[in-house]
Amino acid sequence: MVGTCPADLDNVSARASTTPVVPGRWVQCRRRNCGFAAAYAGLAAWIVLMLWAVLGELSHDHQAVWLWLAVLLGGLLALTVRLTVGWARAGVMIAPYHVVVRGPWATRRVARSWIEGFEPGLQRTVVGNATPGIVLRLGDGSRVNVAALGTEAMVWSAAGKVRRWEATAAALNELLPPRGSARVAA
Repeated sequence: MVGTCPADLDNVSARASTTPVVPGRWVQCRRRNCGFAAAYAGLAAWIVLMLWAVLGELSHDHQAVWLWLAVLLGGLLALTVRLTVGWARAGVMIAPYHVVVRGPWATRRVARSWIEGFEPGLQRTVVGNATPGIVLRLGDGSRVNVAALGTEAMVWSAAGKVRRWEATAAALNELLPPRGSARVAA
């Protein structure tokens, strides 16, 4: 089964670029993942240059200030490298007994018995506007964002972009077996 990945459509609905939706394989929008990973890699490179300049100043006056700045930049560098790797790996995979959702920060494995299904919706975050994309709806009413399957949007265009994810959600739901079943359809 193949479902569309709207992030690859370049805002042209007539061109149906597709991302394969297959059990046991990672489903991701590579353009989105690579874009975020490249942005964080660029930020990491900039931080490395700043760190290099700061470390060059350690032998001069005010060593304590330069040392604290070097520690701060080292922490920022670790954070940006983590986000670079996280975005490069983000995706969703339907395995035989569970669904694995990799985000930029964490990986969640959700047992099939807990899953209601995939649906297009707004991926809510702690900070900022919600992102239109795919969410995994659980039996207790909670939702898991599938960060790799989302589209950046302005607040006023979010509803239209959510509708673009309906085919992908339907393709993912076709791969899920009935809730009482133990294995994913092949």
